[in-house]
Amino acid sequence: MTTPPTSPAGELLWAQPQTAQPAVELRPFITAYSAFEAALPPGEEIHAQVIPPGVPVITLLLSGHIRITDGPAAGQTAPPAAFTGQLTRSGGTACGGHLHTFMVHFSPAGAHDLLGIDMKPLQNTTVELSAAAGAGTEAYLQAIQKAPDFVTRCHLTDAFFEDVRQRSGQAPGLGAAAAQLLMQHAGKLEVENLAQRLGISARTLLRRFTHEVGVSPKSFARLMRFRAAHNYLQAPNATWADAVLKFGYTDQSHLIRDYRDFAGETPRQYDPEARVLDRSATVTKKPEADAR
Repeated sequence: MTTPPTSPAGELLWAQPQTAQPAVELRPFITAYSAFEAALPPGEEIHAQVIPPGVPVITLLLSGHIRITDGPAAGQTAPPAAFTGQLTRSGGTACGGHLHTFMVHFSPAGAHDLLGIDMKPLQNTTVELSAAAGAGTEAYLQAIQKAPDFVTRCHLTDAFFEDVRQRSGQAPGLGAAAAQLLMQHAGKLEVENLAQRLGISARTLLRRFTHEVGVSPKSFARLMRFRAAHNYLQAPNATWADAVLKFGYTDQSHLIRDYRDFAGETPRQYDPEARVLDRSATVTKKPEADAR
């Protein structure tokens, strides 16, 4: 594993994040692989507030630690091989040590369609990967830890999930189709309209979508609308008034409430020059009791 450079003073230095697409056959289920690495001075942590991505994620911690800082699991350390279901609110983490992660980003219903996971109980929850995906991950995880680089980890992950796909014979289902429509329309589809397009009842849509995606169609639509508005507002000439009209918000207060829920802070607390999209990070010293 390559060690990121640090200055003589020991301040934080980041390695370049890496991303890659999975094999073509897996793209209906998995949207991307990513890796991140950072060297942190002893006793310091990155504190990050993360906007819900709208997809389940596997996080493999190759080194360092990740501590959950809010919600029901506040104070707990994330497992080294973690599966996180759909999030409906902003989540806080604190990361320390020589942080190195490899992540698998599913499509909204990809974890259900590929692994057969009931996503509803995993809403706003992080569990051991084996608890979500079942037995059979041990050899894969060992290979990932031993792999020399990001490209090799991507190839290993392609091989693991392609084997799963061939054995299960699964294909994208109703939840995937519904989520795709909601993303295409930036969340601006009523549940009844969505159900009509899919040729099912609203009740069937709610049951199937919640089981396969992990949240209700209405909650997912709200998140997709917020993410679309947030992306739009990163443009230099974008205005709040335009965002309210373009994405169907009642008024600016309505959009600000979504910021508080999904980003954990108001728009004014974002650094306008940094244009932080999904993460605002600061480095602080850990309390003495934690540093021992």
